[in-house]
Amino acid sequence: MNIKKMPLLCCSLLLTSSVSMATEMEGERLDYEACRVLVQKGEILSMAHLMARSTKESSEQILDAYLIRTNHRYIYEIESLGIDGVVRMFYLDATTGDLVSE
Repeated sequence: MNIKKMPLLCCSLLLTSSVSMATEMEGERLDYEACRVLVQKGEILSMAHLMARSTKESSEQILDAYLIRTNHRYIYEIESLGIDGVVRMFYLDATTGDLVSE
């Protein structure tokens, strides 16, 4: 292999792996109706339940939220605004409410 092409190959591999990791967390966004059905079946916690819990635990303001179905579980993707003015994205397991990653 040509040595000059090696950095390009390495960059492509890194980009491909980071994109695949991002899509794994993103999964499929579910609409309101699907979310409502899952809450009624008891498969996930409601967003209202998680929002009530999060306002007790932190002073961050929730800006946006989505329910995502990945290969293994349901995840809430939450976008919040901290008191410091910084917008943060974090993920909660929709069945337990536990933090998945920040």
